[in-house]
Amino acid sequence: MLLLMLLLMIGRKRRTPNAEHPTPNLHGKRRRHSIVAFEMVRLDRAATEPLHQQLYRQIRDELASGSFNNNSSRLPSSRALAADFGVSRFTVNFALSRLHAEGYLQSKIGSGTFISEALPETFLS
Repeated sequence: MLLLMLLLMIGRKRRTPNAEHPTPNLHGKRRRHSIVAFEMVRLDRAATEPLHQQLYRQIRDELASGSFNNNSSRLPSSRALAADFGVSRFTVNFALSRLHAEGYLQSKIGSGTFISEALPETFLS
């Protein structure tokens, strides 16, 4: 009986996502968010400032410069950012959590982390 069930499971075709037809989200709309690339971030491992502080400061400065479209800019995953910057996920998450707490970022469950629509600098000026 168990062997028969395994054979049936192996014989089934799995549905794979088609590149020509993006997977819709729960509401039937296609996701149209551009992913942010932090090209100006450079970490100095020889500096006395901790890496998470350097990362926080440089991302904050880049966000405050206004070079991103806040309404539709999604950040890459913490794993992707960690790989890009050559640091641990803990370092990335530490910096991102501070940016989130200060209002630069907002998270949407199941969708990712996005740049806030109104950045804290706009409240100060």
